[in-house]
Amino acid sequence: MTAVHTMFHLQISKRFVFFALFYAILAGFHFGYLHLLLYFHASRDEPVRTGLHSALLHNPGLSMVPVESTERRLIHLNPNNPTSLHRYDTMIRNFLLRYTLDVAEGVRMEDCSNRKHDPYSVCHFDLNSGGPCNVGNGFGYSSGKICILLKLNKVYGWVPDPVNRTDDGIRVRCAGREAIDQQLLGPACYFDLRWYREGRVAGSGPCANSRDFGLLDSIYFPYLNMGWYQSPLVFVKFPRIKRHVLIRVKCWVEAKNIHVDVARSEGSIAFELLID
Repeated sequence: MTAVHTMFHLQISKRFVFFALFYAILAGFHFGYLHLLLYFHASRDEPVRTGLHSALLHNPGLSMVPVESTERRLIHLNPNNPTSLHRYDTMIRNFLLRYTLDVAEGVRMEDCSNRKHDPYSVCHFDLNSGGPCNVGNGFGYSSGKICILLKLNKVYGWVPDPVNRTDDGIRVRCAGREAIDQQLLGPACYFDLRWYREGRVAGSGPCANSRDFGLLDSIYFPYLNMGWYQSPLVFVKFPRIKRHVLIRVKCWVEAKNIHVDVARSEGSIAFELLID
């Protein structure tokens, strides 16, 4: 019986080794062929499908910082709780780290204040355009007058068509979802690169010297998969938020070639604020 059991286990082991090697070789051929297929047929510099043929349908979405979950975008802040403050401060700092490392590491970037000429050049985004939304004051979170950062999602080759030619950019606005939300939210103040280059200074009023919309400058488009690309930002400050109540907020962009549907998050983003 011992010899029979030994032969049986030996046969089982041989079969196991055979099939393990067989499927390993088969998987190797599969991934090797896939690698060759992608190497010779898929460009590393641009997607195969662009424009209306892409999954994004040439309609960029809007993103915000800070955000903890894409399922429910809620900023729940307790200004008197150091842990709560640290959480949001860290999220914003980590996001902005790329904008500071690019300069510190000596990466060649273009100062596009006089407009850029080469579409493949990378324009530096000056974080001073955030005005009162800065690291020094903790982006307003310690006082409950919080700032959020808005940016357009990258879509290869997309170029904005401004609603107003004098803007030469994409307008960004924020408001309460409903009338009651707007009353609780109060005004939204916008700070961007154009605001900074025009030499404006935040005045004493809630939104003094700030336009009623933010602007994502056209000089940062199109995105052509450039290394170290810096997305333009709009800093939005809410100086008069009603505390201890949940407020629903929507932000959206305005351009002739962006379709906006807040319910489907097209060209827009919705979130909630709760300041204790």
